Amino acid sequence: MFFLLRLILLGLTAGTVFAYEFNLSNLEGKNKIVGMLVIGGGPAGLTAAMNGGNLGIPTVILTGYDLGGQMNQTSYIENVPFVRKGLASAMVDTFYNQVKDFGALVYDRSAVSINFDKGWPFEVTLDSGETIIALSLIIATGSEIKKSEAVGEDIYFGQGVSPCAKCDGHFFKDKNVCVIGGGDTALEEAMQLSAYAKSITILVRSGVLKAARRMQDKISGYDKVKIEYNKSLVEVLGDVAGVTGIKVKDTVTNTVSTMDTDGVFLAIGRRPRNELFVDTLKIDRFGYMHTDEACQSLSHPGIFAAGEVGNPTCSQAVEAASLGSIAANSASQFLRSIGITDSFLKNLKDRLFVC
Repeated sequence: MFFLLRLILLGLTAGTVFAYEFNLSNLEGKNKIVGMLVIGGGPAGLTAAMNGGNLGIPTVILTGYDLGGQMNQTSYIENVPFVRKGLASAMVDTFYNQVKDFGALVYDRSAVSINFDKGWPFEVTLDSGETIIALSLIIATGSEIKKSEAVGEDIYFGQGVSPCAKCDGHFFKDKNVCVIGGGDTALEEAMQLSAYAKSITILVRSGVLKAARRMQDKISGYDKVKIEYNKSLVEVLGDVAGVTGIKVKDTVTNTVSTMDTDGVFLAIGRRPRNELFVDTLKIDRFGYMHTDEACQSLSHPGIFAAGEVGNPTCSQAVEAASLGSIAANSASQFLRSIGITDSFLKNLKDRLFVC
């Protein structure tokens, strides 16, 4: 038996006023209901799902075919609190089992569309053709790096080729490394690496840095860092142990030379995975979602973001996990605020989504 709660929340997205009516009678006749639907299977999404289950909310996480997200792009992880250095794949397995232990459902499907026009509850269509009715959404789709498309780049990814100095810099203590890129990110990566590496060479495709002047002034104070202009990465060289060098093309003379290096850090840029939401949710000019930092809420009530899709500086697993935890707690508070109580959820038991 449904009771009636009418709550209208107003907001702005893309300059348009929207109004959602959270009327619990909207659930009448609907099946395949999920209390908390998490989209994305990286550390942010997995932590959100684990917390959702722990809070007693019927929770489903859509991992697609990439359980673990960017954790799969590295071999070892040793900067997670309370966990000593270990294989990233083993940590993904631990994450997965924790999520299941707390009662959340892990589904290796992807969301292909969300019907925002119908308001709440949110109708989410999967790549299997199924439609899920979500009472709250957590978007944890992450981002992907922009690669240089050099030969060998994918072969040695996670074995000397890295997109994150903050994550992997400690593996290159007293070694020689290269940073690919000429913007703020490249200079930030080089500065981060200076705490570990013996030398850092920044390879810039053009004849000038695109980084802000303050960043250029800052990098000039790092003695370990040198910059080579008009240089384009064409091939990553290595052996069974990892990267041993690179081939670099001079973009002015077109000559190709070989450079010895132990690591290659890609700092060309990142691309948030926001395709499903770019026309609906409030997104900045770089493609990242606008979140309320205190609760990870987005421009639409009932929808939250966790991890790098809403925070470009969130590059470590522990950072993503913390935001996933905040998002899940916020989603839980949202559900309580519109009348989704434990007893209400028990009444939905036979109509919940099961995969």
